[in-house]
Amino acid sequence: MSKLATLITSLILGTSSIAAADPGFSFSASASWSTSSHAPLVRDHRSPTIDQARIHRGRWTWLALSEPVRASRRNVIPVAEENDVLAAIRLQLTGGMTYVYGVEVRYEDGTRENITVNRWLWASAPSIQLALPKRAAVDMLLVKAWAGREGSYQVFGQSKRMINEHPQPPQPPVYQPPVYQPPVQSGFTAGRDLTFANTLGYKYVLLGADKGKFGTMRIQPTSGSVHLTYIEVHFTDAPAQVLQPHRTIYAGSFYDFKLDGNGTNAITHVVLKTNDSGTAVTDPSTFNLVMF
Repeated sequence: MSKLATLITSLILGTSSIAAADPGFSFSASASWSTSSHAPLVRDHRSPTIDQARIHRGRWTWLALSEPVRASRRNVIPVAEENDVLAAIRLQLTGGMTYVYGVEVRYEDGTRENITVNRWLWASAPSIQLALPKRAAVDMLLVKAWAGREGSYQVFGQSKRMINEHPQPPQPPVYQPPVYQPPVQSGFTAGRDLTFANTLGYKYVLLGADKGKFGTMRIQPTSGSVHLTYIEVHFTDAPAQVLQPHRTIYAGSFYDFKLDGNGTNAITHVVLKTNDSGTAVTDPSTFNLVMF
């Protein structure tokens, strides 16, 4: 133990003498301790900024190509250049009823495509979606339709545009005013989709006593409009009832006629006239004859 103490004393004295001989000499010592041979790796787990998180991708989305338009024989719908490459279009009912014959698609390269539709836009079928024949820049759409009762619609296109990975909430749906529909009643349909077209202005509808006894007769157009000037209702055991309504009834509405006897007599047949002159009719409008 005395030898170790003597060695430490000699080292301290030797160091002191070196320091005294050379004033520029300096001595420093440091020590460190660690419980592991590898220091921990610290990583920055902070989230990226909002700008860094935004990724733009091309997606197919529905865009409004028009405001609600009043249905007419030919509605021209121009398509803006920034959204002119369309995969499909959608006609959306905004009021009344509209019969769509077809849509003509005119492309910017000068070509045209005709899409046959022949369908009604109404409360039970408020939209029609049509795939376009090719995905190319569209210049305009020509919608060929018949204006039903207060018929209007809006045109949408399925376009591929750049949208944000975190898009804003979609626009609220376009307000669609309710379309009046006749109340549903159970009755006997004596004639379905009848028409005065290709006649001299009158229609003969056979019923027969076996069909029952009825107190009300309803005329309900299913397309276009029906003008009635004269009606005869022939009963099995009572005189015929004559009506002269001189009334035009439009699709989406109906007109009821009260029958003599209030349901106590069976009906053999009904005669309906759309004019009193016997003039040939070309109007293709159709209607149902329903008994209650």
